[in-house]
Amino acid sequence: MGTGGAPVVTDSGNLDGPAASTDGPSGGPYVKPPAAPSMGCMQPGANAAARTINVNGRNINFIVNTTGYNATMPNRLIFTLHGGGGYGGVMQLPGLAPNIHVQWQGQDGACYEDQTRDSPEYAVFDKLLEFMETNFCIDKNRVFATGFSSGSWMADMLGCRRADVVKAHGQGAGGLPMSLRFAADCRGPEAALWEHGTSDNQNHLHGSRMDLERLIKTNQCDPTPKPYPGFSPCVLYDKCTPGYPLAFCEIQGLGHGPWGQMTQVIGNFFQQF
Repeated sequence: MGTGGAPVVTDSGNLDGPAASTDGPSGGPYVKPPAAPSMGCMQPGANAAARTINVNGRNINFIVNTTGYNATMPNRLIFTLHGGGGYGGVMQLPGLAPNIHVQWQGQDGACYEDQTRDSPEYAVFDKLLEFMETNFCIDKNRVFATGFSSGSWMADMLGCRRADVVKAHGQGAGGLPMSLRFAADCRGPEAALWEHGTSDNQNHLHGSRMDLERLIKTNQCDPTPKPYPGFSPCVLYDKCTPGYPLAFCEIQGLGHGPWGQMTQVIGNFFQQF
C-alpha cells in the first residue's frame, strides 16, 4: 500500500494562506485557495459523538470522527458515506491532517436514496454541513465527499449537485445515476477519482466510466490518460481546467468490494487541494 512516487502537493499543514502547488495531477498551474474558517472556529470545545438531527421530519443519525482534528485551525471536512448496511464504520483517509470525518445514516438504515434526481439526502447534506461548520472549526474551501457502493453513488451525486461546495469527490464501486440530467443538474467542473472493479456484478463499471467521460469534457481534460505514480493501475487525466483533475482506477478481476489501496489513493488525490 505504498504511496512512493505518487503526485503530492506540498502542504505544511497551515491552511491560513495560499500555497502554490507544483504541476500535480491537474497538469497545470493551481494555487491553493486560502482557508475559509467556519463559525465553529470561534468555539473549539466541540466533542465527537454519535448525534441526531431532524431534516424534514426525518431523524438522521450521524457520527463525527475527530481523529486528526485540530480545534485551533480550519480543518478539512470529509463526508465518508457508507455502503449498504455499513453505517457506523467511518472510513478515514490518510495524509490529510488536520481533518474531521463525518458520516450520516442512509434513508432506509442500510443505503442512501442515491438513484433519484430529487433525493432527500441533499437536504441532509446541507443541514449536516451547516451543523459541522457551526460546531467545529472547518475550512469551507476544503469540503470533500467519498464513499463505497451506495455511498459512492451518493458522493458522486453530491459532486454533481453540490459542485459549488464539494471541492473534490472520490468513490469506489458506484457512478452517477441516469436520473440526473447532467447539463441541468450538475453545477460545473468537478475534481474526481473513481475506483471500480471489472468484475463488479452489483454496480457495473459502466456507471463510473460514463461519469468519467462526462467530466473529461466538462473539465476540458486531455482524454489520453497517464499512469498515476505509485498507484498502478490508476491513471490521471491532466491538462484539465486548473483545480479540476480526474483519476480513474480500473481494477482487473475485482468484484463488488473496495480495492486495498482505495483510502490511500483517495487521500493522496485530495492532498493537492
